[in-house]
Amino acid sequence: MRSIAARSRSPCSWARPPRFHDPHAEVQGLDAVPRERWPNVRAVHFSFDLMVGLGSYMALVALWAGWLAWRRADLAHNRWLMRAIALATPAGFIAIEAGWMVTELGRQPWVIYGVMKTRDAVTPMPGLIVPFLTFTLLYCFLGVIVGWLLYRQILRSPDVPEWRGFYMPAGSGEPGAGSGG
Repeated sequence: MRSIAARSRSPCSWARPPRFHDPHAEVQGLDAVPRERWPNVRAVHFSFDLMVGLGSYMALVALWAGWLAWRRADLAHNRWLMRAIALATPAGFIAIEAGWMVTELGRQPWVIYGVMKTRDAVTPMPGLIVPFLTFTLLYCFLGVIVGWLLYRQILRSPDVPEWRGFYMPAGSGEPGAGSGG
């Protein structure tokens, strides 16, 4: 392996480290990099689009809910808002995973740019299937328990009159709204 100082004097443009915080630095595209050093461009692009799209969707739902709350509208009975929030529930997790995919796939084939490739950093470990399967089964079991607990909680949720006065503004048009009972 070459040191970073030796790498910075390399005549190859793709081997030089990027110059950060320099507004006059030349930005090189993938056409300046040999094809065998390219990451999986389609996967990186799709992951980035998914991350940005889901983040935008969540921001729009938050703005919509904020606008309705500012107008003192009944958020709990706005079916379209509730559907949008339900659809946005897993979006944050999926966006985080998509961002991780952008990071990890985008730096391939490097672990440390210009110094160590991924294939050189892998350490063979025999018997790795045992902890992998153990944790996979544990998380599947925990997921089933969480699903059952959520289902049980939903079945035991209070009737509408118990929470109507608290969550609905007075005079929202619903019979008994704001009466507290």
